[in-house]
Amino acid sequence: MQCKQSHPVGTALIGSVLLLLLVQTGAVAQTQVKTPFTPCKDNPAFLELRKTKLDAATPANREYLTNKFELYGEKASCGEEGLPHLIVDGRLDHAGDFIIPSLLFLWLATALGWAGRAYLMESNRNTDDEINIDIPRAVKFLALSFLWPVFVIQEFLAGRFVESDDKITISPR
Repeated sequence: MQCKQSHPVGTALIGSVLLLLLVQTGAVAQTQVKTPFTPCKDNPAFLELRKTKLDAATPANREYLTNKFELYGEKASCGEEGLPHLIVDGRLDHAGDFIIPSLLFLWLATALGWAGRAYLMESNRNTDDEINIDIPRAVKFLALSFLWPVFVIQEFLAGRFVESDDKITISPR
C-alpha cells in the first residue's frame, strides 16, 4: 500500500490563512483576562523594594538603580511580591515582553539557517567546502540571508522548495 506525501508548507500556509481569517472576523473572540499583576509604579511591594535597594546602594550605583527602577515602573507589570514579570499571553499591549523578541529570534535563526543552506547548496556537495569554509562566499550568503522570505517565495513558486514525491523514500511497515 502506498502512502501519499502531503506538502507541509502548503498545509501550514492554508492553516495560517484560516487562523488569520478566524481572528480577523471575530470568530475567535479575545477575552479579557484578569491577571494578578499591576503596573510596577502602582505596586506597593515594588515601591518598598525600590526604596530599600536605593537606600542600600553606593553613590556610584545609585544612578543606575534609579534608572532601572524608573524603567521597570513605567513599562513592567509586577506581582504581589513586587518583582517585574513578563506577560506572555498574546495581548498586543505586552508585545514587547515576549512576542517581538521571539519573532526577532526566529527571524535571525532562520536567516542563519538559510545562509548555511544556500552555502551548502552552492558548494555542489563538495565536502572540502564544508570543512574549509570559503569566508567571502559565506559572508555573501549571510548578508543575503536576511531577505530569506523573498527567497522562500521564489523557490516555492518555482517548485524548488519542496522535493517531489518520487524523491521521498517511504519505509514499508
